[in-house]
Amino acid sequence: MKLTDEQKEILHSIKKIRKGQIVKINAFAGTGKTFILAEIAKSMPYKTFLYLAFNKSIVEESRRKFPKNVFISTTHSLAHKAIVQKDTAVRPDYKSAEVADILKIDFQKASDALKVLNTFFSSSEKTIRSGQSEAHYHASQLYKMMEQGDIEITHSFYLKKFQLKSDHGINHFDYVLLDEAQDTNDVTLDIFLRAKGSKILVGDTHQAIYGFRGAEDAMQKAKADYSFYLSNTFRCCTHIVDRANFILKNFKGEHVPIVSSATAKPEDNTFAVISRTNGKIIEAFGEFDEDYRLIKHPAMIFALPFAINHWLSDEKEQIRPEYEWLKKFNEEAELKDYAEKTGDVELSSSFTIAKRYRKALYYFYKKAMIAYRAKKGIVLTTGHISKGLEFDRVELESDFPALDQVFAEGGEGKLNAIEEANLYYVAT
Repeated sequence: MKLTDEQKEILHSIKKIRKGQIVKINAFAGTGKTFILAEIAKSMPYKTFLYLAFNKSIVEESRRKFPKNVFISTTHSLAHKAIVQKDTAVRPDYKSAEVADILKIDFQKASDALKVLNTFFSSSEKTIRSGQSEAHYHASQLYKMMEQGDIEITHSFYLKKFQLKSDHGINHFDYVLLDEAQDTNDVTLDIFLRAKGSKILVGDTHQAIYGFRGAEDAMQKAKADYSFYLSNTFRCCTHIVDRANFILKNFKGEHVPIVSSATAKPEDNTFAVISRTNGKIIEAFGEFDEDYRLIKHPAMIFALPFAINHWLSDEKEQIRPEYEWLKKFNEEAELKDYAEKTGDVELSSSFTIAKRYRKALYYFYKKAMIAYRAKKGIVLTTGHISKGLEFDRVELESDFPALDQVFAEGGEGKLNAIEEANLYYVAT
C-alpha cells in the first residue's frame, strides 16, 4: 500500500522522539490508524512495543497485522495477571439491588454508593474520601469488602488495584501504543502515561461516544510533545465525507477537513439501518416484515422496554433489579417528565415503544431472536454498536436528534451535545 504524505511524516518523525516523550495521532474514521501503528513497529524491528488494545476481539485481530516485536494485550489482561490470584472469583459490576442487600441499606443509597464507587474505579484517584458524604462512606465499605475477600471482586476492582501499583511491569518496552484513545478512562490513561518508554496515542477525538460509561477523551486530556493528523479516509466516498465535514466544522469547530481517498468501486452487498436508540430497532420488527439481522443480542435491546411494560402493567415484582429505579415513579407523566428533563433519549424511546406495543413486545422479541441467528439480511444496529463496522450501504434512522436544537439548549447539556454530534459522525 502506498503511504500518504501524512503517514510518511509520522514514520519519519517517530524515530526522532526521545524516551518518555508523547506522540498524539488524531486519526479520522477510515484513515488507517491501526495500519500506521503496525507500520511504526515494522519500521523499527530492533525496538520493542506494547500495544494496548480496547478489547479482546481487537487483540485477536491485531495479532494478524502486527510484527513480532509487538506484544499485544488489553489493560484488563495485564491487570488480571498481576492482581488476581488463581482461585479468585471475578464477577461483573454489582447492581444497586445487590449492594442494598450487602450493606443493608435502601435502594437509593445503594445506587448513590455505586455511582461513587464506579467513578473512583474509572478515575486516577488513589483513595475514596469516605468522610465526604454518606454515599462515599458506603462506597468505601464496598471497596474494603472486596479487598478483604468478604465479597467477590469485579473487573473494575482489579484494574484499579493494578493502576495503584508503583510498577506495572511494562517499563522494559521501548514504545507503548494506546489505540482508541478517545474512549480511554482515567484509570487506563494513568497506567499508560506512567510507562517509561515513548508513548503513542492514536484515536479520533470526534468518536468519543462512551462518556456515559465513564470514558474520557485521552486525545484531549494528554499533553503531547508531537501531534499529527490522519485525514485521508479510505473508507468513504466524497459525498459521505462532505456530510461528515459539515458536522465536524459546524458543531465541533474542527479546522482540518477529512479527504476521501476511496478508490474502490461501490458495491451493494451489505445494507445496514443505523438508529440512535434500541427502541427504533424494536419498532422495525413491529412495523415491517423484512429479513433482518441483528448484531446485538435481543435481551439487551428489549430489556428497558420490557421493564417499562411491567411498570405500566403494575407488574412491578417482575421488573429486573437494574431497573428498580422505575418504581420511584407513580404516574406516567412523572416518568415522561423525568426522561425529558434528563435528556435520556433511550428512556423516552423505550417508553414510547412499551406504551405503543405492550404485550406484542414478546412476539417482536421472538422475531428478533431469529434475526440474531440470521447470517443474511438487513442489519439493524445502533450508532454505538456500528462503530468500527463497515457496510456497502447505510441508512440513518429518524431518531437521531437535530444537532442544531441540541446545541441551542446550551448550558449543562453542552457535554451531551458534543457526544450526540460525535455519535452522528460515527454513524455517518
